Amino acid sequence: MSHLESVVQEAYGSHIFNRVLHSTTTFATSTLSAFYFDIIKDTMYCDALESPTRRAIVAVLYHLSWLNPTVKSEMSQIISLRAEVQRLVENARAEKRIKVGNQTEVYLSKILGSENGGTLSALLGVSSVGDLSSADKSAMEWTYESSLEIENETISILLGPATRSQCPRCWLYNAERENSLCSRCEEVINVT
Repeated sequence: MSHLESVVQEAYGSHIFNRVLHSTTTFATSTLSAFYFDIIKDTMYCDALESPTRRAIVAVLYHLSWLNPTVKSEMSQIISLRAEVQRLVENARAEKRIKVGNQTEVYLSKILGSENGGTLSALLGVSSVGDLSSADKSAMEWTYESSLEIENETISILLGPATRSQCPRCWLYNAERENSLCSRCEEVINVT
């Protein structure tokens, strides 16, 4: 966001208005719509109206900025990881193993940034994220593997089928039993 702001201010100062339009349109369609909104829609639709996570997202929508170098670095790493995870998801989809990304779980040799597993799973577009050392690969019906170099460190990635059942409310595969709500949706339903 800070990069967009500086590009737009420079373009306005130079009277290059088509650059303002192009930069803003690209940011809205690529960064916001294809990335950020895709990640937050589950929280916006399924979390309780007053949940801290939902309220934080609403605040970010008002004040979106990545001026903080730590946040910018973490988001850059997560965006790279998301691209690689989505490539594995597309491979699974192409081979008709899944229909959507939330039918998968991802295991990583290193959890990136300060994100917890729940937030990171939303960022990556999968049902859950776990530590690769806890993955039981032999129990998985199928897997896709890859690795990614981030800041001189190799992150190993394992994608497999979701091990939990689909929640009928949020559609994520985080329910303990078939035809039951996941713990998040159960909490929201009990609050309202």
